[in-house]
Amino acid sequence: MQAPVPSCARGRASLPPILIVALSLWAGSAAAQPVYVVDTGPGGSAGGLSLSVGQYLAGRFSLDVGHELVDLEGWMIYPTVVGALPVYAVLYADVGGVPDLDQEIHSQLFTVPAGFTPGWHGVTGLSLPVHGGTYWLAFEVPTGTSGSGAMPPTPLPQLDLYAVDSGAGYVANTTARLGVRILPEPGGLVALAAGVGLLGVGARRRRDAGRRLPFPRSAS
Repeated sequence: MQAPVPSCARGRASLPPILIVALSLWAGSAAAQPVYVVDTGPGGSAGGLSLSVGQYLAGRFSLDVGHELVDLEGWMIYPTVVGALPVYAVLYADVGGVPDLDQEIHSQLFTVPAGFTPGWHGVTGLSLPVHGGTYWLAFEVPTGTSGSGAMPPTPLPQLDLYAVDSGAGYVANTTARLGVRILPEPGGLVALAAGVGLLGVGARRRRDAGRRLPFPRSAS
């Protein structure tokens, strides 16, 4: 006589095909969720600090190990119906608890579309290798911009310090609550090994060139 099949085996074998497909789709979608190295969660729909040509905003974060960064975004609102707001996303090294303007690691211009709907805005699709350490992600509106936006406060204080530049350089601020999220490349730790010196070289070149004045930032 053939031995009975254990009940657990019978249960696995008897899963309906449609359920197997559904489980596979669920597992695939769960695996595809992005894992951010910094994620404060979305901010509110109003209030917060003004983001304009007269006021830059920055948040500090730390990485335990090196990563290849892909997305640098902030939670912003631009309450106007005309035009778009140009903003630079700038990654700085840290010096004495403020952004080190002599070590600008990366800067890139993006635009926040006109409208009253808050959302994540920034630069995406980067391939930016950085070492473990402490950094600042700043948002800076170029000169000649007439409009101003805002960065409403967020629920999670994942940034360990903030800074505001109102014209005389960045000053530490412990009460701001900016919304920031930073996405690394999956497997970026391996890719970083091939370009381990990129951060230091890029920072030195920018410092030696003296390319950036402390304030304001030009659109050119």
